[in-house]
Amino acid sequence: MSLTQSSNSVAPKKPGEAQQFDTLRNQLAENVSAAIGMLLLATDGLARCAYGLPDGQDDTVAAASSGLASLGSGMAEALEGGRFKHLNLTLERYHVIATACGEGSVLVVVLPIDARLGDAVRETVRIAAAFRPRMDTAPRPVGS
Repeated sequence: MSLTQSSNSVAPKKPGEAQQFDTLRNQLAENVSAAIGMLLLATDGLARCAYGLPDGQDDTVAAASSGLASLGSGMAEALEGGRFKHLNLTLERYHVIATACGEGSVLVVVLPIDARLGDAVRETVRIAAAFRPRMDTAPRPVGS
């Protein structure tokens, strides 16, 4: 199934978010045609939108992706390398790209193993940069 045929499996929290998330999905589908799944998450691990992921796995993928982003940020800090930009994880059957997408947000894209990874990373990072001003996630209040 094409990414554009997938519906957001996470209920948007604010008015207008559904359209923004669909636009993000459409840009990814157009420019990273091999993408089979995507997720936008807050760096604290909560999914903001998810398309094309296996049923019931949004929260699991969001939590794992939050860990990946945290690993990237920790390495950047330890090496005095600036801010976390992106990383890719290669599994037996998939590539997973995680990239910063707004303050407090991470965009995750899932690709089949035979996808052209370099092209996909370049386009994913480019799209995340274009959407960055609209995808910030404010920190949650303490105790929520």
